Amino acid sequence: MGKKRAMTTKGSSKVISRKRSLTLPPPAEHKRQAEFPLHVQMPHLGLKLLYWYTMVLGVLYVFYFFAGLYNPSLFLLKSYASLIIDVVLIVLLFYIFYGFKNRRYWAWKLSMLWYTFAVIYSILLVYVLRQGLYTISRELFMISSFFLIVINGLIVWYIYQKRDYFLDKMHREVFGIKDKFFVYSIVCFWAMLLTIGITVGIKFYQDTTQLADSLINELSDIAMKGDWQEGNLRCAAKSGAGKDVCYVVLATISHGKADYCGNIESHVYRFSCRHAVLSERA
Repeated sequence: MGKKRAMTTKGSSKVISRKRSLTLPPPAEHKRQAEFPLHVQMPHLGLKLLYWYTMVLGVLYVFYFFAGLYNPSLFLLKSYASLIIDVVLIVLLFYIFYGFKNRRYWAWKLSMLWYTFAVIYSILLVYVLRQGLYTISRELFMISSFFLIVINGLIVWYIYQKRDYFLDKMHREVFGIKDKFFVYSIVCFWAMLLTIGITVGIKFYQDTTQLADSLINELSDIAMKGDWQEGNLRCAAKSGAGKDVCYVVLATISHGKADYCGNIESHVYRFSCRHAVLSERA
């Protein structure tokens, strides 16, 4: 009788413990998996940084493109072919972002092509424009180009490392050493790029503004007489950045009548001169 009661008590305790185990919440380490199945897990910091970096690029492209609506002379400086290319690049960037967010298998290949092209384009741009820039603007251009090449190269490497995340939706990613290296490197490079860029950019702005002010005073009598050919001769007698800024000032004070922008050596100042001429004529 005692044995029977003990067996009954033991059996009832097993049933109670089994019921309790069914009603208890899952352990903490499995709670996130229960909320987010493997194929829809939230991306970690490294992948988020990749997503939003691509999105910011797309927003900047859109901003630059639609800035022409408020400043039509920017559109006039570009050909129809380049405008079409801009639209294609904007669509492509947002398409890449869509692929990232939805873990499409083609996203890693398309994004690798994009960022590889960005590296090649930056290298070619440095080679083509390095001679058409003066000391301080060349420093800013070379430094920013170097950092952008390194940053885009890091992104290409990281996308290749994370290709399984896009090829297999059941693949689970963890925030490891490679992810930390990628995040810390991108943040450090951008911090250095912004710090150096702002410092050199302020110096370039101050020097150019001071030079432009002195040239405005020098060319004031030319503006009063409207003798733009005399202004051309004065600017041609100068050298370096002084010559190029002189032609920009001449184009501005003549309201686009003195169009000697073809005599400017620097690509940056030549663009400014063309912009000034078209703005005054618009």
